[in-house]
Amino acid sequence: MSAVVPREVTQGKLDRRNAVAAKFLASSSFTLADLIGSGVHAHPGRALLHYGARAWSYAEVNTKANRWAHALHALGVRRGEVVALALENRPEFVFAWFALAKLGVVAAFLNTQIGGRALAHALEVTGAQRAIVGEECLPAFDTPEMAERIGNGMDASHFERGVVGVDIAKRVFQLYWVEMQSGQIKSLQLRRAKFLEHFANRVSCLIGMEACGGSQHWARELQNLGHEVKLLPARMVKAFVGGNKNDVADAHAIWTAVQQPGIKAVAIKSEGQ
Repeated sequence: MSAVVPREVTQGKLDRRNAVAAKFLASSSFTLADLIGSGVHAHPGRALLHYGARAWSYAEVNTKANRWAHALHALGVRRGEVVALALENRPEFVFAWFALAKLGVVAAFLNTQIGGRALAHALEVTGAQRAIVGEECLPAFDTPEMAERIGNGMDASHFERGVVGVDIAKRVFQLYWVEMQSGQIKSLQLRRAKFLEHFANRVSCLIGMEACGGSQHWARELQNLGHEVKLLPARMVKAFVGGNKNDVADAHAIWTAVQQPGIKAVAIKSEGQ
């Protein structure tokens, strides 16, 4: 027979719970982002997230969340929006969730086991116009119905590394990317002779280019340097060109398009083909 817990012990637990609950009322402006910030300030080295044998401290999680927040902001995500999250239980889920909180964005958690009409209904109910999708959930979003429902999807795998949009011309190439650490937008014009030298000195990243005859050659060269390259159909890039059409706008459109989930890239052919 189990021992009876004294009333005073139970009341003590309730008192402590009520004291904590009183700090986080529904009307309070205190957010998850504030909670992270206070933890980073108080104990930056203390472990916050455990996954398998790996642990991330408050400071490390904060750095990751900031990186994701910079990338999301560069993609146009703004305060007050609703962004759906379709990721299974892994660290990237937490980084994305915290990043959205930092931006003042409402995160709508989706059941990763549903698809079709059930998924479409979930998106309609939440009102999300964007979604961060893990590669494990991409098949569910790779349908015409989902493409129409979510005009701006974001492949979660791209937030952990750099993404560069490249607009190719005869003499100069226009590059566009966002610095993951600072969120600073970078736009760089390179002559053909300096193009490969630039990427030879960069950490492996995802590079998007519009598919054309010349892009096949450059894609093979960039792959040889250890980068992932995706060639995009012109019609797909065109959908993301805003304002006046110029080299910078085209590179930005490519940068945006290459990050869409379930993107149908053009195959990169070997030199013999």
